[in-house]
Amino acid sequence: MIIGRVNYGVRLVVSEATFDTGVMVGEQWHPILSADEGPTGTWRMMDPNGTVYGKIQIRRLHGEIRYRAEVDGELIGWANSLKLAAHRAHLAHLERTTGRKGPPNEPR
Repeated sequence: MIIGRVNYGVRLVVSEATFDTGVMVGEQWHPILSADEGPTGTWRMMDPNGTVYGKIQIRRLHGEIRYRAEVDGELIGWANSLKLAAHRAHLAHLERTTGRKGPPNEPR
């Protein structure tokens, strides 16, 4: 199964195990791959249609690097890494658009 966007000529492959267990292992898509940087220090989260649904900004907070994540213009929280901020923004987007709160095959 091949899903995800094609970035820089690379196809992203997801195993069937991802959808059965909800756990990401091996060669799999991660929400950080839907984040495009620009301007510097700001990442836009985009759906497959190119619509921006979230924004992540790198900030220095109390002397430490933090990532501020927002979805649809609303702050959803702070993270210690870009990867975690992208994951949280993506989950918030899915919850708002589909009503799902967990892995793809988890009962509603």
